[in-house]
Amino acid sequence: MRKVLSFSLFLMLGLIVSQMLPGTLGAGYAAFKKCSDTLLYICLGFIMINVGREFEIDKTRWRSYTADYFIAMATAALPWILIVLYYVFALLPPELWTSGEAWKENLLLSRFAAPTSAGIL
Repeated sequence: MRKVLSFSLFLMLGLIVSQMLPGTLGAGYAAFKKCSDTLLYICLGFIMINVGREFEIDKTRWRSYTADYFIAMATAALPWILIVLYYVFALLPPELWTSGEAWKENLLLSRFAAPTSAGIL
């Protein structure tokens, strides 16, 4: 529980600092952002690579992975489907609800707006 609280505190602290930093650094913020973005992507790459290195599949029990597959598929597809429904039925006027072109465009747009499992990680 202590670990969860400390991670939550760090997240909130990072959110507050990220909002105050541009005003505090002024003109030097652009150089700081470039450096911090580089470090961010290096650290994110390190995390993603180590997650992949720890992943092992026991090929003798491949049938037990089917439930995991469907859970992972639903985790990726459900936000996408919910966002496309929101885009079409909440943001578009009712006369465009049956437009195939509107659905095609919103399906593509919502694919990039939906959260992903990598983004959640």
